[in-house]
Amino acid sequence: MCAQQSQTSPHQKTTVAIAMGKFFFAIAGRFHLLWYFQKEAIAILSQTTSLAPTGSCKGAWFRLGMLRSMEGDESEAINLFQQAVRADPNDR
Repeated sequence: MCAQQSQTSPHQKTTVAIAMGKFFFAIAGRFHLLWYFQKEAIAILSQTTSLAPTGSCKGAWFRLGMLRSMEGDESEAINLFQQAVRADPNDR
């Protein structure tokens, strides 16, 4: 998981971010659940991406972009999608 790579965060915060990130990644394919937990998902994914080293966590960036798009914040969603591309420019 991407948050494990962070050298600047305390171990406990990273562990919580990883556990919650795994949960939200697991339900991300089920958009009705993701919508139900939208606020929590945004909080956890925001924390995960803030702890992540530059160029990592493409899945977290992408899912956060999807949530922001669902909220209607297209400008922020585009920025987050661009972060996902930067995390893995070879992914097609």
